[in-house]
Amino acid sequence: MRRSFVLLAATALVGCGGGGGGGDPLRPTVQRAPEEGSRAQAAAALWPQPERYSLALAYDERRFRLAGTQRIALRNTGPRPLASVWLRTWGNAFGGCRHRHVRVQVTGGGSAGDERVGCTALEVRLARALEPGASTALELRIRITAPRRPDRFGRFAGAAFFGNALPLLAVADADGTRLPPYTFRGESFFSLSAPWDVRLRLAPGIRAAMTGSTEAGVTTAIARDFAIVAGPLRVIERRAGGVTLRHWRLRESAADADNALRLASAALRSFARWFGPYGREELDLVEGPSEVARGAGIGMEYPELVLTPAQPVVVRHEVAHQWWHGIVGNDEYSEPWLDESFATYSAARLAG
Repeated sequence: MRRSFVLLAATALVGCGGGGGGGDPLRPTVQRAPEEGSRAQAAAALWPQPERYSLALAYDERRFRLAGTQRIALRNTGPRPLASVWLRTWGNAFGGCRHRHVRVQVTGGGSAGDERVGCTALEVRLARALEPGASTALELRIRITAPRRPDRFGRFAGAAFFGNALPLLAVADADGTRLPPYTFRGESFFSLSAPWDVRLRLAPGIRAAMTGSTEAGVTTAIARDFAIVAGPLRVIERRAGGVTLRHWRLRESAADADNALRLASAALRSFARWFGPYGREELDLVEGPSEVARGAGIGMEYPELVLTPAQPVVVRHEVAHQWWHGIVGNDEYSEPWLDESFATYSAARLAG
């Protein structure tokens, strides 16, 4: 989860009521794009299903910016034709519509439509209606600039953190498309797993920690999201039960990195024994902005990558999120207890 670990219990308890009631000041009502058709017909369905995210990006270290192209292949797994789909452009929560940090141009497969929720949701009107079971693809040009603040999407120690920054397909169900607002007191995120292929061009001296495994210049993953941290990173690598563990640091000491790797290695082995295989080749631990949470540092989970200080309780908790939300997915806004409580339990059990 985001912020320091002390917020965890409060966030989980506040969020344990079901989706989107308006009585809690931390839980404003979820905006939903209206859907038509039979609720019974779609009772258990989620749509659209992303079939592949393909990106070719370049990182500009002077502007802390990613720019390039994105292709989103998708299939209509719903019960009725789709005239449009929605993209989440979460990074615009940091500046709103007037100061956009995520800019998207639709170049193929449809055209840009409405924007909602402070420009963190963009409608794409499809070139033609997509029948149930049929597939199509969207072509985008994107430009993403990390804001001038230390955060999961932000800047720290000369590095850019692109957490929840790449455009993702929003999830729809019988009640409509889920378009919750961005929250700075936890997570708002809900997306379906898909294959990712990412090419990232970097300047000499710049390294990147990313979701997935890299071979021949292409980073691949099957994941709900894709995180990138780029900058003057120093890396230490270890092996743990067949998994390559890496720690990427900016200001922390080598001793801190070794400690974090030791903790993560023990967590991976125990969680795999208790909950089933991790099922991925790599896990990256990245030193997050230490200014966050009154100097305690940021803890935040992404597929195959976590932001964490070298604190035992945070390392264990964030590694546990690879199972609870990474493998077993949930709507982190409407059902935060489903991942946060299990991650908390896992870390506490490991600590004894």
